[in-house]
Amino acid sequence: MARAYGVESFRFGREYLIPKPFDWRVLMWVAPAVAEAAAATGVARKPIQDIEAYRARLEGMLSRARSFMQVIHEKAKSNPKRVVLAEGDHPKVQRAAKIMAEDGIAIPILLSRGKKAEAALAELDLKAPVTVVDPEEHPNFHRYVEIFWEKRKRHGVTREDAGHMLRVRNYFAR
Repeated sequence: MARAYGVESFRFGREYLIPKPFDWRVLMWVAPAVAEAAAATGVARKPIQDIEAYRARLEGMLSRARSFMQVIHEKAKSNPKRVVLAEGDHPKVQRAAKIMAEDGIAIPILLSRGKKAEAALAELDLKAPVTVVDPEEHPNFHRYVEIFWEKRKRHGVTREDAGHMLRVRNYFAR
């Protein structure tokens, strides 16, 4: 939509008070706000009982993909799984972990060296727990090295190689 108007993006504020007709945010935020105000003032003939369900129905009207993703999102919320994110030092991964935890769609575990991720997560103002693990400091690291070596020794991996490999977060995450 921004490209159609020749600008980089639109942000509600002093310069963008009245939304453009094709701005999808109008449907998602203005319509529920109007419905709530109508119900609060007694103007609505049929007040909306569940505003979140109404908002979900509106989102489904935007596109099939959004509707499909909404179903997946709800299914993930009903039974959240542990998800190990190997690149725990990366800001985008940290923000993704925050969203997963706060939305309740997964239980994120970030792999990070030292205390980098913990400090960054503190700045993100988390409202749900995110576990941060340093692979080398993990209490079962040496046991994991032995198990990995037992499984891979017939493929040319030495015990020393197994220790080096498990220090790589992508191997440790497996």
